[in-house]
Amino acid sequence: MRWGDDVSENFSVSANPLNEYGVLKIINNETIFPVIVNVFDSQGKLLINKVNTNSIIDLDFTSIPIGIYTQQVADIKSVFCKRIIVK
Repeated sequence: MRWGDDVSENFSVSANPLNEYGVLKIINNETIFPVIVNVFDSQGKLLINKVNTNSIIDLDFTSIPIGIYTQQVADIKSVFCKRIIVK
């Protein structure tokens, strides 16, 4: 699992902080699809789980309360994590 600078080279979330919807963009050409996108709360509870074969993934946060969450993006060879804020 990777955190830090190399995460921004692999995926981006627009807009962060999020209101109700976000767009995840996979920007690493070496990503092997499908990718799995998970969002966890601070207790480690899985809130969102999506499997996607596209480099642009729409995410719906309308049922998630305001807070800070961990977004995990994984393909067959790598796992990347990034903090996201829902406001």
